[in-house]
Amino acid sequence: MPLIDMKPSDPDTIMTAMYLGQKLTIATGQRFTVLTCDQQLYRVAVQVLWSYPEKFPETYLRLGGMHALMSFVGSIGTLMTDTGRSEVLGEVFGGVQKMLSGKKFPQNVRALRMLAEEVLRCIIEGHQIRGMEDLMGFLEERSQQSKTVKVWVDVVIKPMFITMAYIRAEREGDWLLHLAAFRQMIPYLFAAGHFNYARYGSYYLRSMEKLPQHVLDNFLKGEHVMHHLRGL
Repeated sequence: MPLIDMKPSDPDTIMTAMYLGQKLTIATGQRFTVLTCDQQLYRVAVQVLWSYPEKFPETYLRLGGMHALMSFVGSIGTLMTDTGRSEVLGEVFGGVQKMLSGKKFPQNVRALRMLAEEVLRCIIEGHQIRGMEDLMGFLEERSQQSKTVKVWVDVVIKPMFITMAYIRAEREGDWLLHLAAFRQMIPYLFAAGHFNYARYGSYYLRSMEKLPQHVLDNFLKGEHVMHHLRGL
């Protein structure tokens, strides 16, 4: 693809990139075009698609997975302000405040996973937990007995499970798991005031749920993400 020597967020830049991408995919015999970008460029691309639907009838926009995850982790950092999480993580990690904003990736995901693991360790070792259903049932029961427990379950443990499901979906090309995890992320984005990702994330989710069958069939095969093929 040729270099477009213009501001990335300029609508003309995005429209040019969409046009060239569409031209390339048609030339290689692919019926549809998929464009993946972060929220800032996704917003512009959506506006272009709305303004010129006749020019891009088979172009489908995806919200970048890494940036969406960064915003989600940042929303957890916002919701857990003044709960003691910063002090706990500060014993192990440096630059905790920046990390909790979602900017230090993947340190923020690693820290969230380690924190959730330590919180759950005594529960898993001290009780008969045979699977996820038993664990979530136990956590829900304890959440009804203490507001502090409820905060940590709702804003640390559950988001950790969502995060790991989302990462697994991206790495394994599991389209249905991707949609399920992203759907669970939306309420946290709204609650934390991450309105740009909440707004366009909601649109992204609805648009991906209404994909035509010929696009959906390819996405269900894991062809919505870049990955290596064994032997190639």
